[in-house]
Amino acid sequence: MTGLLDGAEPLMIVLLGALMSRRLPSLATLMASAIGLTGIVLLARGSGPALGDPVGIALVLTGALFWSCYCLAVPELVNRNGPLPSTAAVMLFGAIPLLVAGAPQTGALVNQISVVQTIVFLALVIGSSVLATLCWNAGSAILGAAQAGWFLYLVPLVSFTGGVILLGEPVKAIELFGGGLVLLSVYLSQR
Repeated sequence: MTGLLDGAEPLMIVLLGALMSRRLPSLATLMASAIGLTGIVLLARGSGPALGDPVGIALVLTGALFWSCYCLAVPELVNRNGPLPSTAAVMLFGAIPLLVAGAPQTGALVNQISVVQTIVFLALVIGSSVLATLCWNAGSAILGAAQAGWFLYLVPLVSFTGGVILLGEPVKAIELFGGGLVLLSVYLSQR
């Protein structure tokens, strides 16, 4: 469900970008947004009822909104300073409040995790946090926030595919159609 809710990010980027530039999005952008959002709705519909309560959904959508703001702000920083130093600064300044807030529980957590959990943890840190953010920052600096934001429509598709492959979740025709619409929206946005 989190992956599906993250499908709102490209639309948030389009809307926030339009507000910042004080320009309405083009008709082609609005059409690609509608196609992508329809695909996300079909993926969600095929997944059944929402897996979580309204507070969880609101928190995920709030995170998506903050990520959308980040996506609009970071290209200028990266273009001015380069992807590696910009990503390092973002990670450092993001880590400080997290370390302060999480310090009381962090020691106990580190002492409790197994070797396999440590390997998974390190893979998440290196892959999902460091490399993904570095690649995102470099790519969005080249493409621009609005153009790069379209690739966020792929997150729900990857979540769906992971559920099928890793968790053995069944595939429904409505989900395949929704995934096709997501891919079409990303394709149209890059033309």
